Amino acid sequence: MALTDINTIKNIILFSPVILNPIRNAAVLLQNTSRSQFPHRSLVEDSEIVKLNAVPAPLLDPLSPITLLAGAPITLTHTAIMPDTVVVAADLGLITVYVENLDYVIDYDDGTITVANPANNITPGDAVYVWTQYFSIMSAATDYVIDYQQGTIARRLGSDIPTNAFVSVDYQHSLNQPTDAAILEAITQADQWFKPRLRSPYTLESTDNGLKAAASLYVVHLLCLSMSFAELGAAARSQSDDLARRWLELAESYKSTAMSHLSKYLQFSALDHAHLVQNRFAASRTIQRQSPQIDTSERTY
Repeated sequence: MALTDINTIKNIILFSPVILNPIRNAAVLLQNTSRSQFPHRSLVEDSEIVKLNAVPAPLLDPLSPITLLAGAPITLTHTAIMPDTVVVAADLGLITVYVENLDYVIDYDDGTITVANPANNITPGDAVYVWTQYFSIMSAATDYVIDYQQGTIARRLGSDIPTNAFVSVDYQHSLNQPTDAAILEAITQADQWFKPRLRSPYTLESTDNGLKAAASLYVVHLLCLSMSFAELGAAARSQSDDLARRWLELAESYKSTAMSHLSKYLQFSALDHAHLVQNRFAASRTIQRQSPQIDTSERTY
């Protein structure tokens, strides 16, 4: 009998997912109704905004000329403006063209324009002409379907997204979740390590809640190590080094918490302590991407 179980480990991992930096305007090609892969897996559910280019080139905003006021965002006709497509000028002939972030500021998501602070070539009260290229926001109910865990997207039949069209997608993602097989393997490894070190009267059959909770955290530590090594092996995938580092930092955090509680239940030999020092040094080297060697045998803690 193990000190923890797969459901307990899943609850710990799912309760505190590590949300990574949001992704903006990831280009994905959708062909027929086949699935297309995002650059990441483990997407945060309902975090996506799927956008289709609505016009082939910037169009003059129907509200032009627009009078700009000091410190007051002025709402344009369209939201979801495409990055780097805005043109702002003093005249229709584009004789005087203003510079973004120097003369004006655009909120691309909300579709607003504001005079830069401090004001430069545009004075509050000036009227300007604005051209924008913008997206149409697609609907999950009618246009696409996403597998959040696998990080894939597909067109729905009858979608407003044309076949063989690129969409731009904003989304959030978390560190990939370990498989059930990986969790069970970590539980087995942990029990093999705990068994000869448990103080009397504790055993693998003990029902002490403190021991079970600490053992669960130790298993999560082993899982994080395993996921770190998996990312290091995915050198061809973008961001693999950074993800490996994040997993390793999590592993060290869970190990520290687990060991602070396990000290009541376990007894360690001098050899154990020697390996603890060795593994901490190896972990530090791995975070720095130098000779990633961490002993994950039964002596690791």
